[in-house]
Amino acid sequence: AKRDRFRLNLFAFYFGDEGEGPSRDFSLDFCGFEVWINNTTSCLPLCLETEQNDKQQTSSVAATNRTKPAQGTEFPYGKSKESWMQNGLFNLLPNAPIPNPEKTSNCRFIFCLSVGRSGTQFLARLLATAKENVLSFHEAVPDLSGEGLRAIEDDPDGAGASVVTDKLRCIWDQVGAYGGPAMRRRRGGLVYADTSHLFAATFGGAAMRALAPRHRIDIIVLRRPLEEVVCSRANLGHFSRLTSHPWFSSLALRTQQPTLGIAIKQQGLSPLTLLGLNVLAAERETRHFQSIYTPEKFPNISYRNANLYDLNKKTGIDQLFHSLDLIPTNDTYNMMTTTKLNADNGRLPPNSRTKEKNRNISVDFCKNTLSDLSRLLPIN
Repeated sequence: AKRDRFRLNLFAFYFGDEGEGPSRDFSLDFCGFEVWINNTTSCLPLCLETEQNDKQQTSSVAATNRTKPAQGTEFPYGKSKESWMQNGLFNLLPNAPIPNPEKTSNCRFIFCLSVGRSGTQFLARLLATAKENVLSFHEAVPDLSGEGLRAIEDDPDGAGASVVTDKLRCIWDQVGAYGGPAMRRRRGGLVYADTSHLFAATFGGAAMRALAPRHRIDIIVLRRPLEEVVCSRANLGHFSRLTSHPWFSSLALRTQQPTLGIAIKQQGLSPLTLLGLNVLAAERETRHFQSIYTPEKFPNISYRNANLYDLNKKTGIDQLFHSLDLIPTNDTYNMMTTTKLNADNGRLPPNSRTKEKNRNISVDFCKNTLSDLSRLLPIN
């Protein structure tokens, strides 16, 4: 049968609200097709394909930023939940799906390690301004916070494995849809970046095992003083009566100390204490990840240290971009004057009507709190 095939790439630009608001999906009508778009900060390639023959016409829309969760356990974890809790999140999905070499040829990847509230969204926008062909996302969909993270923690060899598999397949699809043969032949090929602060806690290990044998991987370790992270979250009302964020991971699992989780439930710790423990647990994850996926074991992996506040200076930008083999542009340097780094903007969670009594917690107070909590949960 005679077949006609065409492909149309539609680019949709949408910028989020610093990552603090609730997820807001919206749709647009395109040639009779309803295309859904998530509030991910990125340039999202949407691929529309149509195949036609003499007798019938079938049409499908593949929005590469939104796919249905994988069904079943095609790539099961293969170990008990108790073993997974003991060994941490980094062995999840050992048989990760491998990307199509033809679609990912001449493509390299950039990921990020961060404790959160450290400028990961700013970093994604900064990387997108490079001269090279950078496809940059901040927490690219499918977003693994909330339900995705709980699935990974509660059912690692079932729903959790499917979530991670779905995430990896979305990455391969995004690279394949955006980086065609002509794009990959350009100088530097295609650079895919995802600056999710949940990278280590969710799909990081599986992505390393799938990509490291063939692709260059740069991992930016984005730093901000931990006491400032705690202070920022405290002043936003995290873990307080004002808000309840489901994307916070379980401390019992993240710290690999179930007894600590039991103590937290029994003692009813204060919001600031929970915040401090959460940040310390995230810092432990970052260091644990680096100790497992070392350049000695995985030669294609390189770690690039960056301080949030240095990225608002020309010398800091030049140093980071040089280490990534990227060329900054005028738009890159304009980010220094047009973007306020990790601004809280005095905002309260949407469901709050009155200000939190302890809203103006000082950085010094948070520093002392972390010092005391580090005896309970050391990060080294």
